[in-house]
Amino acid sequence: MKPFRQFVGILFWALPTLGISQSQCFKEFLDLGIQAYNREDFQGAFANFRAISGCDQLTANQVRQMNDWIDKANKGYADFMTKARKDAEDARDRALNALDEAQKARDEAQLQAQISEANRLAFIASQEVEKGNGNDALVLAYRAMDLTREHPTPSILLAFGNAIDASYGKTLVGHNQDVLSMNIAPDHQDIITSSADGTVKIWNPEGAMQHTLSGISSYCSKVVLAPSNNRFLAVNEDKKVSIYSMDGQLVASTPMQNEEIATLAISHDGSSFAAGSRNGQASLFDLQGHLIAPLNGHQAPVNAIQFSPDDSKILTVSADKTARLWRRSDGTLISALQDPAGFIYQAAFSPDGSRILLASSDNLAYLYDGNGQLIKKLTGHDAPVVCAALSINHVLLTASLDGKVMLWDQDGNLKATKSAHEQVITRAAFSPDGNYWFTGSGDHTVKIWTAEGTLKAILNQHLGTINDIAFSPDSQFILTASADHTAKLWDLAGNLRMNQDAFQGEVLAAGFSSDGTLLWSCSADGGARFVGNPVVLFTQLTEHPVLPDERQIELYHLNGQ
Repeated sequence: MKPFRQFVGILFWALPTLGISQSQCFKEFLDLGIQAYNREDFQGAFANFRAISGCDQLTANQVRQMNDWIDKANKGYADFMTKARKDAEDARDRALNALDEAQKARDEAQLQAQISEANRLAFIASQEVEKGNGNDALVLAYRAMDLTREHPTPSILLAFGNAIDASYGKTLVGHNQDVLSMNIAPDHQDIITSSADGTVKIWNPEGAMQHTLSGISSYCSKVVLAPSNNRFLAVNEDKKVSIYSMDGQLVASTPMQNEEIATLAISHDGSSFAAGSRNGQASLFDLQGHLIAPLNGHQAPVNAIQFSPDDSKILTVSADKTARLWRRSDGTLISALQDPAGFIYQAAFSPDGSRILLASSDNLAYLYDGNGQLIKKLTGHDAPVVCAALSINHVLLTASLDGKVMLWDQDGNLKATKSAHEQVITRAAFSPDGNYWFTGSGDHTVKIWTAEGTLKAILNQHLGTINDIAFSPDSQFILTASADHTAKLWDLAGNLRMNQDAFQGEVLAAGFSSDGTLLWSCSADGGARFVGNPVVLFTQLTEHPVLPDERQIELYHLNGQ
């Protein structure tokens, strides 16, 4: 400001020599000041306005005008300097942003280069899988995953999953007819398969057959694994339920039943089990094969048996269009669930045991409390209701053959209706955490929905009927088995994570081990397969993965050499 003040002082000193009359003095300096002000020359404007004070005989109005313009010039100068500072800051910010954008561009270019290289490696890995070189495929696919840890593409995810299957998967060969089920012991040391060939086989973790049990019923070939005491149950052709140890030794068996056994269930604590037969009789036994109580009352085959979540009750469902609730402690009847007028397709307890839901062919679903008392008939379906499910979050689901799904609260109040599929719905279930549910249809698709009924993903890569669908225990994956000879692993976003396509027959069943670290599939070609979950295995691998044959293969360089 010092030069500015000096300029003003010189202007005052020079006034007498400027040849300006006092009458013109005010007007001349005012006009010059306004012109400077309009040019945003605020220093010049201030000097001229300030010079007016050197004019003689100023009126009060002229002094007021001078002061007003001086204030305007000062404010204009202050605003100008503020704007100049802001412009400088903006220019600096633009320069910094340009640097940031340049860095982002470099990072994006590097990322795209990594993704491109990872996709190349994944493509080569897929070719190695097709050639039967699972170990090489695993190394390549791992490198692809490692390059894109935060953002792997769907093709990379699939290549890695298929490489895991090719390297770590175990095929169980020994049955000569359809393999119908597989059970994996909690410690993964024993794998049990049952087949339509009338045998049950026990395998070790390496896929080697350890024991074969013959004479298994072809009518009920289901094997039931006891949760905690190294036992499993199987139904024999002689109409007995046999209890075996994991080494295939017969531990006990039930008395011979009057009719073939149609269904089997074990309590959650593993201390008792129930069997239902084709003549309508059901029975409750302990794990030594001793009869605890007969569960009599059905007039047609018992199709399904369930223990309540707390094991205090047993629910039996029969082809006679009835369901019955029994006390587990002594087998006494608690309630004959009233009203269903049609065939009961499915029955389920809620996770807390407070509700029972029946799906019926009379286009209705029936909601009961935990003691079998009817709460409400659920109306609204226009075709037989074939699926009933209850979530841990107290949401109910019913699905019918016309492709419609209806969601209800635990008191039977309608929450949402979805036209889920154009063809029949064959399966529907909630995820273990209750946040999602799936529907499977005759249109060869599976759809994943949020708990509220928003469609999340469509799984549409099967070319045949879908025979089985299962959520993983952590609710993050879905496994599907199809008549197209494949089993497929999917994530909730709909990405295909593994495609098992080596079967020669349709895949009849698929599922997960109890801890979700293994997945399995069973085929009509007499084979079965199990393999580690690729997401779990990725966290266990290092940059040089230890391969199944305990050798290591150097990772391919980025140039592919």
